[in-house]
Amino acid sequence: MVYKAPLPEDYDPICRDLLSRFKDGAVVLLEGALGSGKTAFVKRFALCLGAGEAISPTFGIMHEYAPNFRHFDLYRVGSKGFFERGLHEFLGDGWAFIEWADAPLARFLQEEEIEFFTIAFKLEDNCRTLIYE
Repeated sequence: MVYKAPLPEDYDPICRDLLSRFKDGAVVLLEGALGSGKTAFVKRFALCLGAGEAISPTFGIMHEYAPNFRHFDLYRVGSKGFFERGLHEFLGDGWAFIEWADAPLARFLQEEEIEFFTIAFKLEDNCRTLIYE
């Protein structure tokens, strides 16, 4: 599905769709360049979930907003740092949004049979485009 979202609040229909399809949560890999809308999407999702205000975990690597909602940013550490810190233990229990996930993390999810999907973000002509299934 391709979805155009010029404003962060335009993410709300996608957030509601995800919440209705994945009642117990899901692992969501977020792909896109800096400034393409990944963190803005997680912020809107947190509001739709009722988990409050979310912020970027770039320097903290993980923020937990509710027992079933975690946001990871692997920009600085990659999957190697993710595994070294034992953060993979938090996957498969509720919502996990992971920015800057790489191929080793995707392989781990497949090998462990943890279901996941990817949302790709593109910024074009002052409009964010989300691509997901």
